[in-house]
Amino acid sequence: MQYALFHLITGEAHDFILSLQHDVANKFGITGATRIQSPPHLTLKNFFEVGDVLKLEALVEKFCSTNTPAPYVLEGFGSFGHDVIYIDVIPTNPLQGLRAQLHQRLRKESWVQWSTPFDGIDSKLHASVAHTDIREEIFSDVWNFVNQRRPYFECQFDNIVIVTKDENEARSVCKEFSL
Repeated sequence: MQYALFHLITGEAHDFILSLQHDVANKFGITGATRIQSPPHLTLKNFFEVGDVLKLEALVEKFCSTNTPAPYVLEGFGSFGHDVIYIDVIPTNPLQGLRAQLHQRLRKESWVQWSTPFDGIDSKLHASVAHTDIREEIFSDVWNFVNQRRPYFECQFDNIVIVTKDENEARSVCKEFSL
């Protein structure tokens, strides 16, 4: 089965992202972010095949139990071409350190696969607002719509969750760990 590692965004930032995803879906018919029913999150490790989820759980549990939360900020918007619109993550040095430690730890395991260019330590942390089905001809309208808002949220990186997806790509949290 395939699993991924996410950090769940909580509080007002969580509510803002969900609301904006639904506003974009309703106004423009862009349902990529809402269709997969993924909670607002930062992707730490993209989906990969895991034979024994207990090994992954033990790794994440140990990592979380030996580290402390780190602050970060969600502010403004960015995009990956015309495919993804996201809220930008302004990482702090402590968050960058945690992320680097997690990736180092995961890379020690031969059963952890790294399959995409968006899956490594150099991938851009972001919180997706719209993706997958943004048509190029309406991108600027969607961009202007989301930029009417000015998100700014001080957040805590205080959890890591193991997530799976079903045959319809809907995401489900399997297990949550607190830092």
